[in-house]
Amino acid sequence: MATIIKSRTHTHDVDHARESAEGIVRHLADQFGVKYHWEGDTLRFKGAGAKGAMTLTTNKLDLRMELGFMLLPLRSRIEREMDQYLDEFCS
Repeated sequence: MATIIKSRTHTHDVDHARESAEGIVRHLADQFGVKYHWEGDTLRFKGAGAKGAMTLTTNKLDLRMELGFMLLPLRSRIEREMDQYLDEFCS
């Protein structure tokens, strides 16, 4: 199992930050079939090949994603896409 850990600062209000975080995880849901739900300020997701959480604070977003064996060959691609989405979110 491989773990992807990302962190970014942001300047969005809470509603916009939650909306953007859901957009990022919705992409994962579309691509890998993960299900997701909010637990306070943490958006948890889990699917056949990936699970993790995205936690929002007033000015920071932390992502931790664990990839199962089947997704290991796609790790670089997934990590690049997460960087792209997070960079867009935080700009």
